[in-house]
Amino acid sequence: MSSVEKILTIDIGTSAIKAALFEASGRMLRVEARRDTRSRHQGMQAEQDPHEWWELTCELIRSITSELGDERSDIRALAVTGQMHGVVLLGKAGPLGPVMTFQDRRAQREHEELLAHRETFYRIAGAYPEVGSVPAKLLYLSRHGRELLDEAEFVIPPKDYIRYELTGQVATDPIDAAGFLLYDLEAGAWSRNLCELVLLEPRKLPEVRPTVSAAGRLKRDVAGELGLPDDASIAVSGGDDIEALGSGMGPGDCYEHLGSSGSIYAPSMGVVRDPDRRLEIYPDLVPGRYMVGGSTAAAGAAERWFRENISPRDVDAEGVFRRAVDAGRPSDVLFLPYLAGARCPVWDPERRGAFVGLSLSHTAQDLYEAIAEGVAYSLRSILERLEALGLGRGGAVYTAGGYGASQAFGQVRADIYGREVRRTTQGEATSFAAMVIAGTVAGFFNDVYEAAAGFRKLAWSASPRPETRAAYDAGYARFRRATEHLQAV
Repeated sequence: MSSVEKILTIDIGTSAIKAALFEASGRMLRVEARRDTRSRHQGMQAEQDPHEWWELTCELIRSITSELGDERSDIRALAVTGQMHGVVLLGKAGPLGPVMTFQDRRAQREHEELLAHRETFYRIAGAYPEVGSVPAKLLYLSRHGRELLDEAEFVIPPKDYIRYELTGQVATDPIDAAGFLLYDLEAGAWSRNLCELVLLEPRKLPEVRPTVSAAGRLKRDVAGELGLPDDASIAVSGGDDIEALGSGMGPGDCYEHLGSSGSIYAPSMGVVRDPDRRLEIYPDLVPGRYMVGGSTAAAGAAERWFRENISPRDVDAEGVFRRAVDAGRPSDVLFLPYLAGARCPVWDPERRGAFVGLSLSHTAQDLYEAIAEGVAYSLRSILERLEALGLGRGGAVYTAGGYGASQAFGQVRADIYGREVRRTTQGEATSFAAMVIAGTVAGFFNDVYEAAAGFRKLAWSASPRPETRAAYDAGYARFRRATEHLQAV
């Protein structure tokens, strides 16, 4: 393996597009300055222009190949990842109009109708449809954009549109397919029954290929325009849930994501369904392996809401977390993080957030601490469901995402979870995972998990402290009681 071989990744986010360049040794050479994307928010609408995604992708790639000069021929592999649950309607001449992103909430009526079939969705696709999910969007489009849906040759996820522009081929992977909630997990194919429920012809859905597989070659004209070698390998890759690979998680561990939303998942060999329908499941990178867990809708989003609307002055977040660690006990203020409804394990889109236990003596710092603890309590409830199914027992919780970066906050979560929390040095976990996938497809690595483990370096770890357990267990019990008592309010 030559040390000069390079791997390029593109990450299509809802707020920005990023390009990362790695050596095949796993070392990140540079992350280009982010290119912000424009979103149109009006009422319940949340849309983005896929043409802008492609324009910004081209801009980023050109900036990298221009800087590399003659070394641009060293780019031997490429992968695209990014936001999931968006709907790109692809016609003969390209995208047909804007993309409804996950934040779009127009399909409330359609979502309510689909809930009558929630058991069918869970049995086949492994999760319940939500307001922002693809089934609700497609049923909405069948009524309010039927002409566009009829004109569309394919309905594809965002990252697959960018790869289509690069290769001219239409395909997706099992991770993004499962994110569409129209994919039969056990059959490994699109479900005709679920497509009928959303009035979509199955032929409009893309071919599903393995996440770790080749996607075809670059179009010659595109390669020339972007300065890329036209014989570079391109991976099918997956949506941003591939971040679990980049987090550092191994067998027996759990993966935690703390960004705008918060998630905890554990790997499983084979499909494992929660008999109480509290957890959801989606395919992992390789056939036969799955991720089981769930998400809380507002994690970092709750923190951002507080900063922007409740306490405009800067909050010393690290100081708050260090104070909490030194205190060794939770705040006496509770926060219920249901600002965008309750997802796993409550599944109540109408649930709302609350501060409980406020007094005149409480400060913005107290409320900030309560938000962090409330998010962690909600994730602990998911972790407990996983343990009840025999998943992720005894291992560490590997964290990724900007909201989980603080080691002091990691200590608070370790005390709440009763589990060690670890973070690796791979800050761009999703781009890193895409790099490993692309490098494996190109033949630089033999196995995605072995490669990721070989590159893993621990940034910090936090172990639960026995002396804090009783206090945080009592805080979690208060959180559960408050959630139940305020359910009907």
